[in-house]
Order: sequence, then C-alpha cells, then structure tokens
Amino acid sequence: MIKEYGDKVRFIFKNYPLTSIHPWAEDAAVASECAFQQGNDQFWTMYNGLFSKQSEISKDNVAAKAAEIGEAGGLDVAKLKECLEGKKSLDAVKADESEATALGVNSTPTFFVNGRRLSGAQTYESFKQLIDQELGAKG
Repeated sequence: MIKEYGDKVRFIFKNYPLTSIHPWAEDAAVASECAFQQGNDQFWTMYNGLFSKQSEISKDNVAAKAAEIGEAGGLDVAKLKECLEGKKSLDAVKADESEATALGVNSTPTFFVNGRRLSGAQTYESFKQLIDQELGAKG
C-alpha cells in the first residue's frame, strides 16, 4: 500500500500480545520495542525474526532467541539485552495494549483505516477498496 499510495497513507504498528494464547507474546513485544529503540528497520528485523522462528521459541528462551535475531540482524546486542533484562520497553507495550482495548480490539491482526476496523487477515484488494473509498470521500 505504501508503494502504491505514497504519502497518502501511513502504516502504524501497535503491539497487542495475546498472552492467553502465546505465553511469550509479551516478551516478544518487549523485544521488538527494544529493537525499535535502535531504529525502525531494527524493529522489523526483530519482528520478522521472531515471527519466522516462532515454532522454536518458548517463554524460557525468547530472550536468547531475540538476542540471536538481533545479532544476525546487526543490532547492538548489548543494548538489546540491557533493554530486555530491564523490560525497558514494557510501558510502551502496555500503552499499545490499553489503546487497543479502548478501541475494542480483541484479536490479531486488527487494522484501522480512518477509524474503520478490519479484523483478521485481509487481502490486498480489501485494503485497496477501503483506502480508495476513504480517499474518494476526502476528494
């Protein structure tokens, strides 16, 4: 969508770890936010790494796996580990959760396009149709 619409759209990611289903989800969100402290690209490196390795991750090894992903992705691993150990990004994760709860989010993924909620995985065409409607309404 960014490639197609350029500065007409913004993509903003918020954490909503479903800890009742995924016991290490909050730790993974904390790791992603710790990576974000090093930059947007570093966030996506961590996010994608955790997602792709989720079958290997447990509550007991999430910090070690995050460090591996960080090292492979060129992050400052010492800073990452310090942030993880101190849960220095937990407040940011909790703020995202609170915002999502206030908006009635109860599943992932959930998307908002100008306040219109789309729950669950969506096709490119679904997003395009809604974005075109919203841009046309502003026309």
